[in-house]
Amino acid sequence: MFKIITKLFTSDKRFLIGLILIACLSSQGYSQVKSSVDGEEVILPYTQEYLDQYNAALDKKASEYNTSFRSRSKAEAFNNANKGDLSGTCNLITCGSFEKIDVSGGTFRTAYGGTNGEYQADARYTCWNDDGTVDWSEGQYISYSDVNSNTRYPAIIEQSNFDGGGFAIFSYQNEAIRQTLTVIPNTTYTVCFEIAVIPRYNTVNINNNTGGTIIEYSPNLQFGVRNGAVQLPGGDPLTYTHANLVQHTASDFPTRLSTATSGNGGNQNPGGWTEINPYWENRCITFKSGPSATSVEVFYKTGNPGRSVVVVDGLRLSVEGYANAPALSMTEKTYCAPTQVQLNSFVTSTTPTGAVLKWTTNPDLSVTADHLPNNPTVTTPGVWYAFYLNPALGCTSPSRKLTLTNTDLDSSYTQQNITCFGGNNGSIDLSVTGGSSSYTYLWTTSNGSGLNPTAQDQSGLTAGTYNVTVSDGTCTTQETVVITQPNQINVDAGNYGPLCDNISPITLTGTPTNSNGIWSGTGVTNNGNGTASFNPAGLSGTITVTYNYTNGSGCSNSDTADIVVNTTPTVDDPADVTACDSYTLPALTNGNYFTGSGGTGTPLFAGNVITTTQTIYVYAETGTTPNCSAENSF
Repeated sequence: MFKIITKLFTSDKRFLIGLILIACLSSQGYSQVKSSVDGEEVILPYTQEYLDQYNAALDKKASEYNTSFRSRSKAEAFNNANKGDLSGTCNLITCGSFEKIDVSGGTFRTAYGGTNGEYQADARYTCWNDDGTVDWSEGQYISYSDVNSNTRYPAIIEQSNFDGGGFAIFSYQNEAIRQTLTVIPNTTYTVCFEIAVIPRYNTVNINNNTGGTIIEYSPNLQFGVRNGAVQLPGGDPLTYTHANLVQHTASDFPTRLSTATSGNGGNQNPGGWTEINPYWENRCITFKSGPSATSVEVFYKTGNPGRSVVVVDGLRLSVEGYANAPALSMTEKTYCAPTQVQLNSFVTSTTPTGAVLKWTTNPDLSVTADHLPNNPTVTTPGVWYAFYLNPALGCTSPSRKLTLTNTDLDSSYTQQNITCFGGNNGSIDLSVTGGSSSYTYLWTTSNGSGLNPTAQDQSGLTAGTYNVTVSDGTCTTQETVVITQPNQINVDAGNYGPLCDNISPITLTGTPTNSNGIWSGTGVTNNGNGTASFNPAGLSGTITVTYNYTNGSGCSNSDTADIVVNTTPTVDDPADVTACDSYTLPALTNGNYFTGSGGTGTPLFAGNVITTTQTIYVYAETGTTPNCSAENSF
């Protein structure tokens, strides 16, 4: 509870109060005697004035949020929705939770940080007898019953998941606590202990954050039931020791106590203290009271030497028979198909006073993770157990089993998907079992084709989603089958031209490019590797060529390319001329005269007189893209 409140303060940034507090204590002039070392522990003999001022500051901070925090009573603790994984029969103990109300008087001090509850060194309990100096805390770490633990140990022990609230602390040799419980002779009981063991730490100088290392961690303890308890044949021992707990090493705990706001292996709270996970455990002993026993004694005890810090919380004594199991109208029922049902509708008995009707999927009622919400609606099939629960004490009755099944009418199928994109060779092989032997079928589809609506099996289907309802005259079963097809093969013939008909052949390259591709068309010579040669000679206009590709599955696709071929013009080819004085150019049928190659130089015309020796060119072009041209000279 305190951990949650602390984190709430952290989330709204009010935890800064805790960060400032330590600095304030050292900056407000509180006097302090210098520290010394004795027996490897940092001894901090603070002056009484310093301690009074320090505790006053903590108390003031604690009072600021008392409306949101108070010590939980035993009833509150057992009504806690987060009490853990255990739910047992009625708890017969009225004083076993180590809450503040169970502490008999004494001086309570505010725990370190001001937001972690209270503690009392060498506490006296109203219902426990103790030996030595047993302490009480709602989180504050205490060692050797140090009344000033909130100035020496900046550490908060996590409360237990089940009982929560306060707990007892043993930190010295031969410390014990015991309680006598009233029982009925010759009756079987279960007593459960919540316990953990943590290291003993050095004190910390909270002004310079030194010290706080582990002094020792060697658990030595006993706990159990005696004086009237009888061990069941082959049952639990009446006394447990530290060896019966999960074995932890010192490395499982913070290496030191610190006032830092982060670090320390992730164990530091932003408020400036070390959080200690004690690894709470529940250990239970089932025993029988003696033939004439009217009481038994439960106890916790540290050994000699203790050499660790033992924390103890909720003690529970249980007996079966809180209430009769709920009565059901039937214990078995069969449905045609998965059906939502309200489990409470099967219960015919009246819920006892103080109880709640509960359901679980686990015959072990103690596994609360399997408990269902109140008045649950479930879907068949399944097995559920009804029982009555006392929500105040986590008390359960015996359970009643309810088995709800579905018909064994069932169906399954195998399918053949489409081999190639756009094909219609899909098929469905439907198998039906259970129910009666007379089945009818109704097939539907919204995006496929090829169905025979009343046939059991289907063939010749295209890609799509197909639904079938199978009926045996009483119940039905349904299947949805998705017939898929591969993606269309991506085939690309490419882009070419325009071309002149007088150029050399060009290469055509298809995608994918391998021997599975074949080219075809006028002027095309297929190369057998996904390429081809295209010769435009003698062609003109738009020529369409095709690239067809077939993959390894026999699926094919094709693409075409249009190639524009332009016709190259023709030009006259005059013979060379030898003249004495001059030469007159004759008229041309095709082309024009130029003094330069490629239509360059000076244009000449028919009738022009040539008086010098020179090369004259006859040139013509199409003026297209590309520009196709022809030329002769004489």
